[in-house]
Amino acid sequence: MERASFYGWFAEKYQWPPSVVDAQPWWVIEQMPYIARAYAEVQEMQMERARAEAEREARR
Repeated sequence: MERASFYGWFAEKYQWPPSVVDAQPWWVIEQMPYIARAYAEVQEMQMERARAEAEREARR
């Protein structure tokens, strides 16, 4: 089950089949969750800034 969830994460996040996951160097696979988390945080910050800017524009 653990292996299935491992492959499932890559399938859901990047649409990678197991063969693509297996073809990656281990250091890439090891770092992907950290990269994904950082990317999600940046996206969230950008969305918040855009939302705040839209609110400022709406008040004008």
